[in-house]
Amino acid sequence: MSIKKTLITVAQAAITIGILAWLFRDPTRNREMWNAFTGASLGWVLLAVLMLGLVEVCAVVRWKILMDVQDLRLGWKRLTDLTMIGLFFNILMPGGTGGDVVKIFYLIKETPGKKGAAMLAAVMDRVLGLMAMMTLGGIMIALRYDWLTTTKATSGLLLVLIGVFGSAIAFLVVSLVVTMMGWVNKL
Repeated sequence: MSIKKTLITVAQAAITIGILAWLFRDPTRNREMWNAFTGASLGWVLLAVLMLGLVEVCAVVRWKILMDVQDLRLGWKRLTDLTMIGLFFNILMPGGTGGDVVKIFYLIKETPGKKGAAMLAAVMDRVLGLMAMMTLGGIMIALRYDWLTTTKATSGLLLVLIGVFGSAIAFLVVSLVVTMMGWVNKL
């Protein structure tokens, strides 16, 4: 192992240890987390882990479909690797796009000459995720509208949320129309 790789590994380990030390610096909070962890129902924890695994399997399948549509031929194992790398960076970095940036970086590296297709696959993954969240959000609003409007504060927030949903849907519809009419090529 070269000195450069050794220094990078040591730096990564030091940063990881520093982050963990910072996260677990408060003994009171540590006790609260331990109590919550030990008091959790094992059945619910296992169900949550199972559901998270199912979500990630669906993410890999979605990526495979998007890659095939863009004629980017990557194997299931590599797509699973990229999904897990993206998940790691989404958890680690503030915001929700760190994992997408990393996945795009690796896709561009592994599919030379198809930079646009790699970026489009990542954008479409985000659009599909947005549509899924909006659908679930819309269903929950419809099912719990009366409860969500019981206080003035939640009523106001609900109006803002409906406005955001409406704007997102309008954006998606306009994007679809612009694409279907071929106006993108004219731009």
